[in-house]
Amino acid sequence: MKVLMFTNKLEMNDDMLGAVHDHVKKLAEKVDKLIIICLEKGNTQFPENVEIHSLGKEKKYSKLRLLLRAPKLFFRTVPRVDVIFCHMNPEYTLMIAPFAKLFGKPIVSWYGHPEVSFKLRLMNLLTNVIATSDKTGCLLPSKKVRYVGYGINTRQFRPLKQTNENVIIWLGRLSRIKKIELLVEAVNILVNKRNMKNIKVMICGGPWNNDTRLYQAELIDLIKKYGLEKNFNFTGFIPNVKAVDYYNMAKFAVSMVEAGGYGKTNLEAMSCGRPLITCSKAFDDVINKYRKDLFFKTDDVEDLAGKMESMLKKSDEEISKIGIYLRALMVEKFDSDAFLNNLIGIFKDLTGKNQVETSS
Repeated sequence: MKVLMFTNKLEMNDDMLGAVHDHVKKLAEKVDKLIIICLEKGNTQFPENVEIHSLGKEKKYSKLRLLLRAPKLFFRTVPRVDVIFCHMNPEYTLMIAPFAKLFGKPIVSWYGHPEVSFKLRLMNLLTNVIATSDKTGCLLPSKKVRYVGYGINTRQFRPLKQTNENVIIWLGRLSRIKKIELLVEAVNILVNKRNMKNIKVMICGGPWNNDTRLYQAELIDLIKKYGLEKNFNFTGFIPNVKAVDYYNMAKFAVSMVEAGGYGKTNLEAMSCGRPLITCSKAFDDVINKYRKDLFFKTDDVEDLAGKMESMLKKSDEEISKIGIYLRALMVEKFDSDAFLNNLIGIFKDLTGKNQVETSS
């Protein structure tokens, strides 16, 4: 089978998109030929059956030049493959669909966001299949939606050691919707009101635009206001390949976001055997066994502080028991092998179709 993948960025050391590199490498093992068109290319290490074409964002090409380059690559690559896989952005499906139609190639479009946008609806008209993680990944009512699971590399993200330090980790893309100020407020309660002075918090992720730089400055000001400078460490961006070391430094992880799906970094933390304290409803059916230990009420700082205090006071054996349970769940239900096998199954179902279906 020959596959054309259209994706955003290939960079093995990227903090958020480094996992895409791993997925591509494993996907290449399951197909005869994998041709990739990406917006931006960085450091990569792929087998010989992978062929990469960058639109040139890493060369600082203008948006117009990127757009003009794309059709040339589509004409050169689409006729050579059996199926097209558009990864992440609906725009990629919209761009390549006319060429898929022209050459009679089916499209599989990945989507993982709670927003039901106009672009998603238009993508639904042009693609054969919308592949998503689970029922939280795509809320558009469509017969084209197929669940393929999450792609967590549980062999990479694994327990390495059990820490005795009171270290808490938050890892992700720094932005206001992550509500990190709630974590600062909760730590203030523990340190300054409940006299738990030896808490360390790693904020792993850096600002990436003006608003997030301002947000980080506001968080630092809040930390200084409460005198928590010794309790917080902003690590900046962490390459995905090194994230496993940071998860294993922590006793547990936290997430303050209710909306959306599971979140890749949350699953990676659990794959490393780290309990996750969260308010996300997506985890209701996943870690219900330890609900009283791991769930806090949305935006409730006192409840978050209480759950963190309880976890910090647990014995190593108690935390290890929770971690082993979560790790087993990740291997069983969220491993990248199952994700890729499901994706390949969709490719096989579509291979050989003569035209792109456009009915909803």
